[in-house]
Amino acid sequence: MKRMLALLLLSISACQSEIPGVTLLPAEDQLRADVYWLADDARDGRLPGTPGAEQAANYIETRFETLGLEPLASLRNYRQTFTLPGRTAIGPRTALRAGGKPAILAADYRPLAFSMNGAFSGPVAFAGYGVVSKKYAYDDYAGIDVTDRVVVAMRYEPHDASGKSRFTNGAFTGDAAITAKARAAQARGAKALLLVNPPLHHADDAPLRPFIAQGAHTAESSIPVLSITPDFAETLLAGRSIAELQEQIDRDGKPALLLVDDVTVSGEVDLQVTPISTDNVVAMLPGIGPTKDEFVLIGAHYDHIGRGQLSSRGRGSDAIHNGADDNASGIAVMLAAARRLANHRLNRSVVFVAFSGEESGLIGSDYFVDHPPVPVEKITAMINLDMVGRLRKNTLFVGGDGTRAAFSKILAAADQASPIELMSIGKGGYGPSDQQSFAMKKVPVLFFFTGLHDEYHRPEDDAPLINYSGLGEVADIVTGVIARLSDEASEPYVGAYDSRPINAQINPSATTRPTTRPATTRATTQKLNQ
Repeated sequence: MKRMLALLLLSISACQSEIPGVTLLPAEDQLRADVYWLADDARDGRLPGTPGAEQAANYIETRFETLGLEPLASLRNYRQTFTLPGRTAIGPRTALRAGGKPAILAADYRPLAFSMNGAFSGPVAFAGYGVVSKKYAYDDYAGIDVTDRVVVAMRYEPHDASGKSRFTNGAFTGDAAITAKARAAQARGAKALLLVNPPLHHADDAPLRPFIAQGAHTAESSIPVLSITPDFAETLLAGRSIAELQEQIDRDGKPALLLVDDVTVSGEVDLQVTPISTDNVVAMLPGIGPTKDEFVLIGAHYDHIGRGQLSSRGRGSDAIHNGADDNASGIAVMLAAARRLANHRLNRSVVFVAFSGEESGLIGSDYFVDHPPVPVEKITAMINLDMVGRLRKNTLFVGGDGTRAAFSKILAAADQASPIELMSIGKGGYGPSDQQSFAMKKVPVLFFFTGLHDEYHRPEDDAPLINYSGLGEVADIVTGVIARLSDEASEPYVGAYDSRPINAQINPSATTRPTTRPATTRATTQKLNQ
């Protein structure tokens, strides 16, 4: 109890302390200043490989240096440089033809980012939404053979009368993801997949984007995948109305299948790849105790999706996606923790990492653990901050709390000392953010998160919407947890919950906080582009 009181006093006093010779803003004002700077339009959405992302890396590096944190001896100053796969151009061989008549790139069709390069040809098959869902006993391919055909399918999944998912009466399921549709078509022998916006409820949706500034880390499609317009789709279906087919499926809840033997589609996808250089920004606060050669690592990603090139939820918007919550908020809290700890050397060393490439598929954190500047086996815990700026209902969600035995008591003490209430969203370490890279290397992890919101991956995720007093409370908790972890004996990774991953899609607006604060584990839904 005395130890916890000392840590609490340390955290409170550190909020007001200044680094000698450096003028810093008051704690909450500094959090606000960091978020506003990182999420400013001048950063252009912090897409890796762009000037805005480099400016953000420079800013974080300067803040590390100002706080007196040290670069790691194994790195070039504060930088760990790596490359992302880049897709910067549609190659000249890209083409699409219907019955020998060429379609017009951008006007009629666009190849998608994860498409396989290569030529294809075959007669047409219409497969409704292209959805296969065991959970909801629905299969758009039931009773149809699409082997060696080019499949035309609509985006999303069957709708109810209000335009929501017929399966959930709300958000679309993971089976509606374009990647899931591509896998389903490929598994049934399709030569290619052409996706079209369903006219009902989605008449104003822009076509899927043709390519992204850097490729995803996840596996790419093994067939060509393109986006086509409704008018071009009806040409392929010999004049059948997409709207009528959609209305039939949505009304009956049953697939509407169509084979068009007299229309042949051929084409080729040629996406040209160039590497993009980017950096993790890394610093260390050296420990002074007998375990100074061991490390507690705190990380947050600073990259975002630019003008929507990576999985934007905006409808075809080319506006800047500033990513104030995702993830300027996490960087701001990491910097706040660094500030509060900078004058208080701990037993273990603390490593601070601003990751790049998270939005591209956890590439920066994967690179860090595969090319570790400190021994991975010496990292006793990793704390990940991703979207911590929208505290609501006074609840902070925590994932990974089952990956180390001591986490339960450390979090219980932090919960008791804070006005914030902690709620588990999954005891396992796996989930769609950077902590997963460390969990896969058997490093115990904690993932802090304040929940999804309507502005996620949209241009509207802006700095004025951040809860700055809540951000300060998150920083208090994180600082205290780091201090406690610097003292605790190291413990092995617990993998018992890896099959029950973190649910990083929880919506706090629909969450009732239980008075007994039980741990809740829900099924994970990945970040999807549907």
